[in-house]
Amino acid sequence: MLLAQAVSGHKAKPTTAAWLAWDDEALYVALDNAVDPKRPLPTTHVWGRDDACEIALRNPAAGKAAPILVLRGFPNGHAESSTEAGAPATVAAKAGKGMQFAAKALGKSRWTAEYRIAWAALGIDPRKHRRLLCSLTVRKAAGNLWLMWEGTRGHSWRVDRAGILELAP
Repeated sequence: MLLAQAVSGHKAKPTTAAWLAWDDEALYVALDNAVDPKRPLPTTHVWGRDDACEIALRNPAAGKAAPILVLRGFPNGHAESSTEAGAPATVAAKAGKGMQFAAKALGKSRWTAEYRIAWAALGIDPRKHRRLLCSLTVRKAAGNLWLMWEGTRGHSWRVDRAGILELAP
């Protein structure tokens, strides 16, 4: 899938390509991020300031009180699970422990990221829960861009304004 919208929903560049796959154990997400080659990637990891990527997920089958799980990764390889969307700290911590993340700079104009997110850590059974609310976002600090799969017109984790992942059998 292509991430090519700003928060507003308008087309934006540089874009990011994303690939999603799943099996009975985990969700896999890969991102290929184009960046401005004139600005070096930051080596720090501050959400909102530095380049980063984010996956936000919510299981609608778990009811209206189901938390939004927010998982973030940075070009320097740092990854974290956030409570910003209201998930209880224990739930966010469990999701973070079930995540594997790797990132690599490919020259000055690209960086890649890969996630493996265990379903058990998310409290999701992919055989029963085939529809997930999802938002994918990449922060591109050089252009002050919040690049999204679907522009949420608000916080990047607003899965109710983004898209739905359908886990095909």
